[in-house]
Amino acid sequence: MRGKFYFRLMQKENQDKRNIEQQRVKENIVQRVEKLGFVVTHTPQLAHFEGDFYLLNNEILIALDYAHLSYRRDFTFTFDKNRFEYCFEHHRHFFQLLICESLERVFIVPLSLVMEIFSDIISAGNNFKNVQTNAQIAQRRVVLSLFWAI
Repeated sequence: MRGKFYFRLMQKENQDKRNIEQQRVKENIVQRVEKLGFVVTHTPQLAHFEGDFYLLNNEILIALDYAHLSYRRDFTFTFDKNRFEYCFEHHRHFFQLLICESLERVFIVPLSLVMEIFSDIISAGNNFKNVQTNAQIAQRRVVLSLFWAI
């Protein structure tokens, strides 16, 4: 019995450490954006969507999404349909920042790319719940690929 409790305690401790590291990386990215001259405002009213949202100069919406490296040496992110529709309806200037564990691996995905992906899925006659981005490390390069859940 003691072994299970200890294992759960260690899992929680490791998760807490990952959350602290994740928040630190996100804060560093926000600071870098501020150094570019933008006024960055956190938008907690979008908390029901996954990810952290910020407004740049009260007009450009960015979402920071973070992923840890999995045992397969890849990172997985999700483009949620409801979040996309909300952002498209309310903020025509939307960028999703995909953070792969460090400041050196950040992908910036504009709303126009997500629109293209969804329009291709719809034109192919597929129903979809979400689109996932898979970033894999291959030969010291990060390869970004997209696939969707039907």
